[in-house]
Amino acid sequence: MGDQVFFIGGTADTPGELWKTDGTVVGTQLVKDIRPGAISSGVSLLHPIDGVLYFSANDGVNGAELWRSDGTEAGTVMVKDIAPGSASAAVSQMTAFNGTVYFVAGESNTGTELWRTDGTEAGTWMVKDIRPGSANSNISYLMATGGQLFFTADDGQFGRELWRSDGTEAGTVMVKDIAPGALDGSFGSIHEMDGVVYFVAADTTHSSELWRSDGTEAGIWMVKDIDPGIAPSAISNIEVVDDQLIFSARTEDTGVELWVSDGTEVGTQLISDLSPGPESTTIQSVLSANGRYWFYGRTEPTAVGFELYASDGTSLVLVKDLAPGMDASSISGMTAACGGVLFSATNGVSGEELWYTDGTATGTSMVADIRPGFQSSGPIQLVDMGDALFFSADDAIHGREPWILPCTHVGIEEATVLEAMMIAPIPSHGPVQITLPATTGGWELTFHDGAGRIVHRIASASGTVSVDASAWSRGAYQVLARSMSMELSGRLFLE
Repeated sequence: MGDQVFFIGGTADTPGELWKTDGTVVGTQLVKDIRPGAISSGVSLLHPIDGVLYFSANDGVNGAELWRSDGTEAGTVMVKDIAPGSASAAVSQMTAFNGTVYFVAGESNTGTELWRTDGTEAGTWMVKDIRPGSANSNISYLMATGGQLFFTADDGQFGRELWRSDGTEAGTVMVKDIAPGALDGSFGSIHEMDGVVYFVAADTTHSSELWRSDGTEAGIWMVKDIDPGIAPSAISNIEVVDDQLIFSARTEDTGVELWVSDGTEVGTQLISDLSPGPESTTIQSVLSANGRYWFYGRTEPTAVGFELYASDGTSLVLVKDLAPGMDASSISGMTAACGGVLFSATNGVSGEELWYTDGTATGTSMVADIRPGFQSSGPIQLVDMGDALFFSADDAIHGREPWILPCTHVGIEEATVLEAMMIAPIPSHGPVQITLPATTGGWELTFHDGAGRIVHRIASASGTVSVDASAWSRGAYQVLARSMSMELSGRLFLE
């Protein structure tokens, strides 16, 4: 949100609370101890919307409710006690629509239903009790487009179907009873392309297939019967890439493979039968970024394990066999940042570390072996900050902590510093070269052992600095560099 990233962090005294960072040590702070003391407030569902962060939290008095924050302690407050007293409102699925935040929440008299808020207590109310009484309407997949808010819901009479809302009770209606009666017709995620929503649904004649809707009963229909008859085509992993939908689907002849659609029957086609014949390609962890559809998958029969693949809608390629042979590269957390895609993976030698790809084999490499050797630093919570990537990792020295990767660092091999400082060689047997960026006033360098003790200090440094560490004990050391405007952190390893 702005130039800050909000995350859930904590110490022994304030576990599981809302924190923020601007990418610097001094700019990484606890926003508010919502539930004072050593009990977590259970902060979750962080949603930055129009310059305000909305989330769910429990202050120990009101249960888990909707909160908002402007990034300051005073500006972090509960919006409304929706479920009075210590009961929880079960807040979920927030999205912005026409300048208002819509979300799912509930209390004992109405069950979970569609709510709206302008960020004030007076401006927070239930839009409609879709399933009257205490039962839940099971709302899912909020998607705003074309002046309408789409979602799936079950009113207790027509089963789960596609609904739309203009934000008023009267304007919240079922689009169409796709599967007549109490049968569920709409049960897949909703995606928008060119003002039309696409989703997976089934009627009494066809099993789960791709459907589209413009919000009117007449404007809703099945795009294509991919696997004719009542056999389910098992559509999933839908992503919008430019002006096309890419997704996985199954047919009897091809098994599960990657498909593309422009929203028409004739324009809905198989991209490639990657696993020939009825064998299926396993497709997981999908991402739409930079005009491509990325996924972690495996073909059958195969000479490689689970690896990174990409498609532009016309062809499909293996980007790189990160863990050669049948070993899996364990890719997770794919995030578009720094002009490419960053993710956690292993090459079978190092553990699960941070990797970067521009979509080519030569442009795919490990950014940093944060926890050297076969053990994993386990990068998670990857967030694009524009000119940097935020994530958390465990370097085996400090435990799991927040890290920053400036985009200027991407592509530099053998790096152990997630800033613009370079340490070489890695590992070292004594002499170490540290290259520092230009800064006003120079740098102060301190070297810390595994217990955090300072073992060496250089009061003023610039350019490339030579350090003779031959008399130091073998192991890992943290290097801190401080200037008037920046603070950098890195590690060196002595053998």
